[in-house]
Amino acid sequence: MTLNYSKERFEEAARFLGIDAGISFKTVKSDRFCVEKKGNGVRIEYFRPVQVFRALALVKAESGDFTLTENPYLKEMGYMADAARDAVPKISALKKLALNLALFGYNRLYIYLEDVFSVEGEPFSGYLRGRYNREELKSLDEYCAGLGIELVPCIQTLAHLSTIFRWDEYKKIRDVNDILLIGDERTYKYIDNVFAELSKTFASKTVHAGLDEAYMVGLGEYLAKNGYRDRFDIMTEHIGRVMDIAEKYGFNLQMWSDMFFSVASRQYCNEGECLPEDKLARIPVDIDLVYWNYYKSDYNDYAAALKNHKKLRNRIAFAGGAWKWSGFTPSNKVSIERTRAAFAACKDNGIEEMFLTGWGDDGAEASLFSTQPVLAVFAQMNYAGSEDADKVFKAVCGSDMSDFTALDLSVLGEKYKDTVNLPVVYKSILYNDPLYGSMDIFFEHLNITEKLKTALGALQSAKSRQNEYGYIFDTAEALCEVAVNKCDLSLRIKKHYSEGNREALEAVAQKEIPELIKKVKKFYVCFRTQWEKENSSFGFEVHDGRIGGVILRLENTARILSEYLNGEREIIEELEVKSLHLPEKDAVAYGGAGTYKEIHTVNIS
Repeated sequence: MTLNYSKERFEEAARFLGIDAGISFKTVKSDRFCVEKKGNGVRIEYFRPVQVFRALALVKAESGDFTLTENPYLKEMGYMADAARDAVPKISALKKLALNLALFGYNRLYIYLEDVFSVEGEPFSGYLRGRYNREELKSLDEYCAGLGIELVPCIQTLAHLSTIFRWDEYKKIRDVNDILLIGDERTYKYIDNVFAELSKTFASKTVHAGLDEAYMVGLGEYLAKNGYRDRFDIMTEHIGRVMDIAEKYGFNLQMWSDMFFSVASRQYCNEGECLPEDKLARIPVDIDLVYWNYYKSDYNDYAAALKNHKKLRNRIAFAGGAWKWSGFTPSNKVSIERTRAAFAACKDNGIEEMFLTGWGDDGAEASLFSTQPVLAVFAQMNYAGSEDADKVFKAVCGSDMSDFTALDLSVLGEKYKDTVNLPVVYKSILYNDPLYGSMDIFFEHLNITEKLKTALGALQSAKSRQNEYGYIFDTAEALCEVAVNKCDLSLRIKKHYSEGNREALEAVAQKEIPELIKKVKKFYVCFRTQWEKENSSFGFEVHDGRIGGVILRLENTARILSEYLNGEREIIEELEVKSLHLPEKDAVAYGGAGTYKEIHTVNIS
């Protein structure tokens, strides 16, 4: 896709940064990226249109006269925004994100849609999900193009489609779980309709078709209809059909690479040999493969996997993670560490296309803008070969990067960084039942109350210096206040009950829980404000139910404790259960349980 930039967007970006109106700019198409400021004149030489926006950020970041030449390695540097996991970002929020990405120097924005957009002939696509219409997406597409950014749609053409299967219209083309029924013509009619809509909406000729994590493909309705077949063959046949449809509408395809390795050997490609030669030869060559890995901090893990991928005949890209999908807070520091290792491995293995993902699994609780430190550092690695992004970050975000990383609310240190995603801790504290305390099997190994208080203090200090993004800090502060008071609540209730400490139980019921409920309500209001600033209203009913359930459960816990203390109950059944204990090394698995369903209760599947 040929890109340029618009004078309107350029002037808008300069105004946003507050660059002196007296400064004059001269932009020159060149074979290098160089910014030179002398007095009130700035000369920008660029070879990708988005670089004129990064140049603006550099002008804002640097003081006095300067000459700065940067040599970006990547041909395509992108970020994927998730618009399909409960939260549907407002177009205005996505435009703001695109502007910030342009100022950092990104030339691609991927938007992960699944079914959250209107499709002619598919009235149930995105129904009641806050779906985008064509005009909204075209508006975003045109805005991004004016920034020199290619907007790439990301859809699903095999799995991750559980939301459409609630409707009878699509149940007949369900293989198993969230997987489409391969071989059924209605499946391909659906996919055709989706590509037809994309062709009328997006200027990009690239579509990311998903095709990942369909681990049970061919083992449900497909098996019943066709008998058992080699699932690698099923996959490659389906990909061929999808490629034919894409070609019909003039699209080139990307897909995640995991299914080629997972179906063939039951593991994704990390180290060692994964694919036999006969299978390598059967992978369609005209589809670009994206190796994704968000979990490793070791360069060697990425390098080994990339070497295996390079045995394929396909063009290879890499996707890492700007972690915001394990709870209400981001994991900036860990994400930067992993991005460092991945970028080095990509560079050493000649991978010239790389993007970060910002998924929204299980409710999209974290802010769309919470991982901007990761985005800034990744850009700095690419453009300048360093991680010193502080000045550019402050120019774009109006905040010290160290203040923004306080949003991580770090309390675990190095010990669990590769086994427990930090945001899960806060989510687990919030949703851990005060009587059952099923997450206590992990929490009993921690002693984090004081660490939580320290994290809260650092956050509050950082919050005092915020302007534009202060609302994100409000949410994090309120969550941390809840965590300080709730992190060991169920453990203490169990202890007081087993010891017969009625006075302590009375204090919990009459004082602690009412105060905690106030803090949860405060968190709810802050989180709702954050949501409504960034996202459409659709999807928030999930959090009304979840957080409202926390409040009601706390109220009911206080009632149960009071009835026990008043003699209305002889025992509290939930507290009569003898707690199970595990060694810390085994209990860590519970600390990594990341979904509301896993945390909240064991009593419904």
